[in-house]
Amino acid sequence: MAHAPDAASASMTLHVSKVLGTALQPFPILISRPVPWSAWPWLGAALWTLLTAGLSGLVFRLLEGRRAAQRALLDERARAGGVVQAVSEAIVALDEAYRVTLANPAARTMLAHPLPPGTDLRAVVTFRSTLSQAFFDAAPFWESWRPTEFPRA
Repeated sequence: MAHAPDAASASMTLHVSKVLGTALQPFPILISRPVPWSAWPWLGAALWTLLTAGLSGLVFRLLEGRRAAQRALLDERARAGGVVQAVSEAIVALDEAYRVTLANPAARTMLAHPLPPGTDLRAVVTFRSTLSQAFFDAAPFWESWRPTEFPRA
């Protein structure tokens, strides 16, 4: 006599059916097993849910902090750019290939050139002799990253 599982004690019944053998001589296998609530991994599922929720919250807070830092950096750059644009002295920022990355209005006025980003400053700037009429060789000036001492009259 087959024992019928109690509907209240089983949360679900798993059914598996598979045909083994050949098409001429099939051997069907039918398996049915009730799974009680106590067999489910409730503690593991709860821990996994809490862990993933905690990690998701942490990642969200880290990303929000990063966005806030990026906004603060952009605001600071905008303020610094405003200061550079308002200064009355000529300021030109260059990259490693002497291309203009930033030029304020005073530099554009002094050099009589619009100085758009990417302009090679060596093509724009020309050097003239000093009051002492000493020859000025521009090559060492462009090759050195240190301030150049100009000859005094």
